[in-house]
Amino acid sequence: MLENTDRKLLWLWLDVAFGPADKRLWDVMSYYDSVEEMCDDLLSLRCGYVTQQEAEKIACCTFFQAKQVSEYCEKKGIYILTPDDPLYPERLKQIECPPAVLFCRGDVSCLSIEKSVAIIGTREPSDYSVAVAEEFSSFLAERGVNIISGFAMGIDTAAHRSAMRAGGSTVAVMGCGLEYD
Repeated sequence: MLENTDRKLLWLWLDVAFGPADKRLWDVMSYYDSVEEMCDDLLSLRCGYVTQQEAEKIACCTFFQAKQVSEYCEKKGIYILTPDDPLYPERLKQIECPPAVLFCRGDVSCLSIEKSVAIIGTREPSDYSVAVAEEFSSFLAERGVNIISGFAMGIDTAAHRSAMRAGGSTVAVMGCGLEYD
């Protein structure tokens, strides 16, 4: 039934239906050979691998919602990566519960840089903490290490700015959702 449906739309629908980074998505997926097969079973209510509560929640989700997310992303210049996408980071596929969908802007190849370090910290840092974060980020960026952070005010922002001033690359992981761009 769903073999002609865009796979990104299927992944988006699953992300909406289960919720971001929900382990149950991967538990249920383990019983299927393809995302199409899983979505087909879920939509036809034949899936015996979800609880009644999960089935009710999934039944309330429509492809229209997933399409709206897709259209919003297209309008805002946000690239959608799913586990099927060759640009989806291989290292993320190795974790227990990888995100079904990554929303990205900018150079998505930064997600696959082998040498990466996450630098995070308080939103209200001392001057000393900012100086240390900047020095550390700059030092690493000059050596080709990608800086990953949440892009929150404070230490995160200092790390990103310092890495960019040093000519390095950064990845901001936005935990607040798409509407906060």
